[in-house]
Amino acid sequence: MTFEEQIKKLEEIVNILESGEKTLEETVKLYEQGREISQNCKNILNNSKEKIVVINNNSNQEI
Repeated sequence: MTFEEQIKKLEEIVNILESGEKTLEETVKLYEQGREISQNCKNILNNSKEKIVVINNNSNQEI
Protein backbone atom coordinates (compact mmCIF):
# COMPACT_ATOMS: atom_id res chain seq x y z
CA MET A 1 0.00 0.00 0.00
CA THR A 2 1.33 3.46 -0.86
CA PHE A 3 1.76 6.20 1.71
CA GLU A 4 -1.30 7.98 0.34
CA GLU A 5 -3.40 4.82 0.47
CA GLN A 6 -2.34 4.21 4.06
CA ILE A 7 -3.27 7.76 5.06
CA LYS A 8 -6.68 7.32 3.43
CA LYS A 9 -7.21 4.02 5.29
CA LEU A 10 -6.13 5.66 8.54
CA GLU A 11 -8.67 8.44 7.99
CA GLU A 12 -11.37 5.84 7.39
CA ILE A 13 -10.47 4.07 10.63
CA VAL A 14 -10.56 7.34 12.57
CA ASN A 15 -14.00 8.14 11.16
CA ILE A 16 -15.31 4.71 12.14
CA LEU A 17 -13.84 4.99 15.63
CA GLU A 18 -15.28 8.47 16.10
CA SER A 19 -18.73 7.26 15.08
CA GLY A 20 -18.87 5.06 18.19
CA GLU A 21 -20.94 2.46 16.33
CA LYS A 22 -18.57 -0.49 16.72
CA THR A 23 -18.38 -2.98 19.55
CA LEU A 24 -15.51 -2.81 22.01
CA GLU A 25 -13.79 -5.75 20.33
CA GLU A 26 -14.13 -4.17 16.87
CA THR A 27 -12.92 -0.84 18.23
CA VAL A 28 -9.81 -2.42 19.73
CA LYS A 29 -9.02 -4.22 16.44
CA LEU A 30 -9.47 -1.02 14.46
CA TYR A 31 -7.30 0.88 16.93
CA GLU A 32 -4.54 -1.72 16.59
CA GLN A 33 -4.80 -1.56 12.81
CA GLY A 34 -4.65 2.23 12.92
CA ARG A 35 -1.56 2.19 15.14
CA GLU A 36 0.17 -0.19 12.73
CA ILE A 37 -0.68 1.98 9.74
CA SER A 38 0.42 5.07 11.64
CA GLN A 39 3.79 3.46 12.41
CA ASN A 40 4.19 2.42 8.76
CA CYS A 41 3.52 5.99 7.65
CA LYS A 42 6.01 7.32 10.18
CA ASN A 43 8.65 4.91 8.87
CA ILE A 44 7.97 5.96 5.28
CA LEU A 45 8.32 9.62 6.23
CA ASN A 46 11.55 8.99 8.15
CA ASN A 47 13.02 7.04 5.22
CA SER A 48 12.03 9.79 2.82
CA LYS A 49 13.60 12.41 5.07
CA GLU A 50 16.84 10.44 5.20
CA LYS A 51 16.90 10.16 1.40
CA ILE A 52 16.38 13.90 1.05
CA VAL A 53 19.22 14.60 3.48
CA VAL A 54 21.53 12.32 1.48
CA ILE A 55 20.51 13.94 -1.80
CA ASN A 56 21.06 17.41 -0.35
CA ASN A 57 24.45 16.42 1.07
CA ASN A 58 25.51 14.95 -2.26
CA SER A 59 24.32 18.06 -4.10
CA ASN A 60 26.26 20.31 -1.73
CA GLN A 61 29.45 18.28 -2.23
CA GLU A 62 29.21 18.59 -6.01
CA ILE A 63 29.03 22.38 -5.94
